[in-house]
Amino acid sequence: MTEEGLRLGRAESSDAAVEAILRERASLGLKRRTEERQESRELAGIEGNSVAEAPTVSAQEHYSAEPALGDLVEVANDVVFRNMLDHVRSMSDRAFEYLVGTVLKAALRAESVSITQRSRDGGIDGILHFDALGMRLAVFEAKRYAEGNVVGRHLVDAFATAARRRRASHSLFVTSSRFSPEAIAAARDEGIRLIEGVAFVELMAQHGIGLRAKDTFVLYEMDPAWSVSESADED
Repeated sequence: MTEEGLRLGRAESSDAAVEAILRERASLGLKRRTEERQESRELAGIEGNSVAEAPTVSAQEHYSAEPALGDLVEVANDVVFRNMLDHVRSMSDRAFEYLVGTVLKAALRAESVSITQRSRDGGIDGILHFDALGMRLAVFEAKRYAEGNVVGRHLVDAFATAARRRRASHSLFVTSSRFSPEAIAAARDEGIRLIEGVAFVELMAQHGIGLRAKDTFVLYEMDPAWSVSESADED
C-alpha cells in the first residue's frame, strides 16, 4: 500500500483529515500541471510571468487557513485552461490550423497569414507574412493530437525539410499535445520553435483569442510608512 493509502486508512474516522488529504492531492496535481506549463513556456520562448502561477506555500499551509485570493484565481485559471485545451483537441484538423494561424499572427505581429491547401501544402500548414512584398515570412505546422499522443522526431525532421525549401525566416511547430525528447532535440538543431498545447492556450489568453480577462481586482493594505500626525488631532 502506498504512503497515501496508509494515511487515508489511518484517517478514515476523521472526515476533516480525509478532506485535507484529498485537497493536498489536488494541490499537488495543480503544482505538477503548473510546472509542466512552465516547461512548455520555456520551450516556446514565452517571456514574462505566467498567466497562472503555482501556489507558493505547501499544501498543508495552504489548507490550514483561508485560501488567499491569488491561489483562488490560480485554481480557477487552471480549470479554464484545461477546459480550453480539451476544446482545442476536439476541433477538426482544419479548424485547428486556422486557430493556430490566428494566434501566431497576433503573437508575432505578422501582417497576414494564409493556410495552405491540403493537396498542395508541401509539408507546411500555414505561412505568416511580415511585409507587403512577402520577402520575410514564417512557416508553421499544426498537429492536433490527443493528450498522451506526442509528436515524434520524424515529423519535426519532415517539417524542417519543408521549411528550408520555403527559405523561411522562422519556423514554428504547434501541437495540442507535447513533443518527445527526440523531437525537441531535433527542433533545437534546426532552429524550429516548438509550442505545446498548454503554452498555446496561454498564448490564446494573452492575446484574447477564445479567452478573456473576466474581472480585475484591486487589493488594499495598510501603508507601514504612513501615520496620522499628532498635530492633526490638535487642530
